[in-house]
Amino acid sequence: MRYINLPFSRQFIIGVVLYLVCIVLAVYLAYYGTNRVNTSHAESMITAQSATIYDFMESKSHEDIISFIQVLDSNPVASTVPSNISYIEWISDDKGRGPVSRTPNNSTIKPHILENFKEQIRLLEEKGNRGSSLTQYMCDHECYILEYSSYQINNLSGKAIVALKLQSISELLENLNNRPTIMLYGISEQDNLLWLDQNVTKLSWGNFIEPNKRNRILNTIAKYRYSLNGKTTYRQLLDAICEDQQFGNYVITPISFNHQLIGYTVTFLPKITLGHAFKTGVLENLTITGVLTILAVVILCHYIFNLIRLESFFIRNRLRINKYAKSKNARSSDEVFALLGHLDSALNSNEEQTRQIESLQNKLEFYSNYDPQTSLPNQKWILEQIAHLQTERKVNSAIELFAVEFCPVLPQEFYDDEKICHRISTVMLNIIREKDYLAFYEPTVYYLLTTSIKNKTEMDELLNRFRRELAEQVNGGNEIRISAGIVQVLSNSISPAVIMKQTHIAYQHSCQLEVNDSYAVYNDSMNTQTSSIDTAFANRLKHARMKGDLIIRYDQVMNVSTKTIVSLIARNYWFQEGTTYNLDDFTDQIISAGLNTENCYWKVENALHDLSELDQDTNHNIGIIIPLNYGQLLDSDLPSFLDMVTVKYRIMPNRITFALTENAISNDITNCLTAIQKLSSAGYHFTLQNYNMGMMDMDFIREHGFASAMLSGSLTKRVLTSEYDRYMLSQMVKKWNENIEPVIILQDVDSMITMETFKELGVNLMSGSLFPCTQDLSAVKAFVNREDSI
Repeated sequence: MRYINLPFSRQFIIGVVLYLVCIVLAVYLAYYGTNRVNTSHAESMITAQSATIYDFMESKSHEDIISFIQVLDSNPVASTVPSNISYIEWISDDKGRGPVSRTPNNSTIKPHILENFKEQIRLLEEKGNRGSSLTQYMCDHECYILEYSSYQINNLSGKAIVALKLQSISELLENLNNRPTIMLYGISEQDNLLWLDQNVTKLSWGNFIEPNKRNRILNTIAKYRYSLNGKTTYRQLLDAICEDQQFGNYVITPISFNHQLIGYTVTFLPKITLGHAFKTGVLENLTITGVLTILAVVILCHYIFNLIRLESFFIRNRLRINKYAKSKNARSSDEVFALLGHLDSALNSNEEQTRQIESLQNKLEFYSNYDPQTSLPNQKWILEQIAHLQTERKVNSAIELFAVEFCPVLPQEFYDDEKICHRISTVMLNIIREKDYLAFYEPTVYYLLTTSIKNKTEMDELLNRFRRELAEQVNGGNEIRISAGIVQVLSNSISPAVIMKQTHIAYQHSCQLEVNDSYAVYNDSMNTQTSSIDTAFANRLKHARMKGDLIIRYDQVMNVSTKTIVSLIARNYWFQEGTTYNLDDFTDQIISAGLNTENCYWKVENALHDLSELDQDTNHNIGIIIPLNYGQLLDSDLPSFLDMVTVKYRIMPNRITFALTENAISNDITNCLTAIQKLSSAGYHFTLQNYNMGMMDMDFIREHGFASAMLSGSLTKRVLTSEYDRYMLSQMVKKWNENIEPVIILQDVDSMITMETFKELGVNLMSGSLFPCTQDLSAVKAFVNREDSI
């Protein structure tokens, strides 16, 4: 569409945008370019100025040394030492005169520094280099230049050992430079500033000279290093200072003394802003100002032309405007306001209709999520709440989520009566806590989502209370039975539909029990009994394995006392359409597809292959932790398979730990403990995941061969907020530490506060987002090798 045919309002907007773009572009091209030239001039001036300052500093230092040598030669007990000298020793070539040394009273140089330097001089002379000089940078409490040189002063000759204060360089630069400057000592590389990409070391020292002439030791080097996790390059350090202090570019110039590089000076330039260009550019560049003026006049003429067109429109359509706008006067301004009034009325009417439609949609959505007979949420609402609570658990791992499908066994006529249904719902709603959710799943069956329950024992107590209160308030005091299927949600990515399927499987299992408190906790063995072969999923999983979409990532278990890697936790992931999923979330489908054992073998062999490769590339004897489920643990061929792969990859069994959950053991505890004992006798270790989530206690873990217990993430969070939990855990740790095994491993550590709190309690092995996690093998090797090099 041609611009001239567009509505006036659109032409106006386009014109304003074009006008602003022209102004900004002109200012950027003219003034920013000019400032770049000024910056280039400033860089040249700083480089020349710094070279002059350092030449002057070196010359002045030599003059002070020569003058004081003459004083020492004539008066060995002279007490006045130049302020820039921390130590001087004159060794005359005249054999009749012994060495003379002077140390100022305010000198802080350590004797061992001087002794080490003198030892280097001695070794240098033993090699036959008696006429050579030696210059060295040293930094302890203060920074110094240690120099050993020969001097010929009139009729005096000899050698001098001098310690010059580097503080004097900063003071000299402070008086001659009016820009923010940082001086980095201890860098002796001259390879085109490649040192910028090396890590800042503890030997790096610096003075920071601010524009107001205050000179201070740069403690901010440590501050910026720690803000960047203590691992930062010089380039990152300088960029962080620029960002924090709002500087622009910086100029780097070398600091040399006696033809030896001892560091670099970094001078910061002010940031170039567009606002500065607006303030100063117009007066400095009249050509660009003239161009902008011409643009403004052209656009102004264009708007005048459009106003003329608007007035012509009113003249041509005056009768129509008077009829529909009903303006009292014939002036164009009244007609415009009348049209705007009609437009405002139409918009208000549309907004009111939109609000009414939204209100109706909210009511329809409300009724679609609630059961009309019990006034409780329905199955659709349950799915939404599970997804919502899983999102909360990603932020706060202390949240424990239990999903329960249960049925109070009451006469059918109770459920047919709407009033009694309301009474049943009211009784249970009065029992649960504020953040717990009760829903109506299907006729006679309820669904509970709770984050206030911490373990299976508390869940049993809540269901028993339901049973007692319903018996008393609804069933006339007669005892009733409750069948319940319980699922403890440990994954934040598992599908809500899968969770509901698991609770339903556990509920069906509980209905087969012949006791009043028939509560069944879901485990993998239930799914094996109730599922048929899922051929489609089996084909998808096999195709993903052949394609390479099944991968293993590793979480590191760190010993925070020795700061070393103790073990790697192997995690299986499935890469699908650009998204990575935890393969453990598909455990039900894997079991249904008949691939549970095959998946176990794939996981174990790939983990041991990676561990073998890690052994070849590093010197660390790191262990591996591999999670197993119920069916994988009880596989009769697992011991022989382990014998084969451990020999194949040359991995000793005592480096392999299998992680089990309490749910994996609880369904068939006798056979599970037998399998654990058999593998333990072969040298393999076992750890109990998510300890403190169920009924197993410390004595059970120790008696049945578990080498370690991994504390649950919820317990981690509770210890930080509950004095009771902190005390009880400290007592438990104290008892456990009396024996070598089992060892405590802390999961889900995500902050320094958590780490230090548990470290004080005696827990040293930790994993979580505070440490490297979800790494592939190359990242693990890089981390291990980097730790070795530090």
